[in-house]
Amino acid sequence: MVWRVMHDMPLLRRLVLPVLLLALLAGCGDTTAQRAEDRASEADRVIRTWSERLRAGDVEGAAALWAVPSRAANGSPPLELSTPEAVEAFNEAFPCGSVVTDTRPGDDGFTLTDFRLTAREGADCQGGEGGEASAAIRVRDGLITDWLRLPEDGTTPPPGSRVV
Repeated sequence: MVWRVMHDMPLLRRLVLPVLLLALLAGCGDTTAQRAEDRASEADRVIRTWSERLRAGDVEGAAALWAVPSRAANGSPPLELSTPEAVEAFNEAFPCGSVVTDTRPGDDGFTLTDFRLTAREGADCQGGEGGEASAAIRVRDGLITDWLRLPEDGTTPPPGSRVV
């Protein structure tokens, strides 16, 4: 059947059709590099949105960007946040807001993120404004699954929280 259709076409169409089909098929696949870039872009967008919401005092909106369950550590051993209330409480506990100053890919799907601390609506930053902090954050399917504060002195994170 295909041969008959192609045989009845003028020569130019018979030559162009296979080339167009190959070009179309070649454009269908995602490359590994493109998928990694898309994940990095998604993570950057989610992290920046989370930071903006928390800085504005929208704890509920910030918490909505987290998966349940998720894992978090802000200077403590990692905690399992297994309910929406636990996620919201963890976000509420941040005394400062932040502005994301840099994101870069880390190992195991983590995004290494640098923050400049700011005042946060509804909280007392206790003079921490202008300070810096870093975290390893993993985003999957548009939600934060892991948020692990990185030590300021460059030492290894607590056991069970290796991220780099």
